[in-house]
Amino acid sequence: KILWVRPEKVENSLVENLFNAGVIVDECLAYQTQKCSINSENILEEVDIVTFASSSAVNAFFDIFEKVPSSLQFASMGKITSQSLAKRGYKADAEAKQSTIESFLEAICDL
Repeated sequence: KILWVRPEKVENSLVENLFNAGVIVDECLAYQTQKCSINSENILEEVDIVTFASSSAVNAFFDIFEKVPSSLQFASMGKITSQSLAKRGYKADAEAKQSTIESFLEAICDL
């Protein structure tokens, strides 16, 4: 039996795979991703790279910014987050090979 501490919105494939493997999973909702309010419409003109550590962050970002500069680059913490970018019509210019801060930073520095 395991306790999965997770955000409110999450891809459920992990729990399904564990359940199918016979593991009992208790879930604990630990946090919620919330949208911020941005005062400047031109803030993205000053940004080179936007980083995403979760799919919910991708969705919140594009709910706020419907149009982004074509020069903007995106960095993703992993494959699922990159897939969320693709669903929004964008690609991850950098993707961490492993879901660690070190791997994420390495991917960003390689841009």
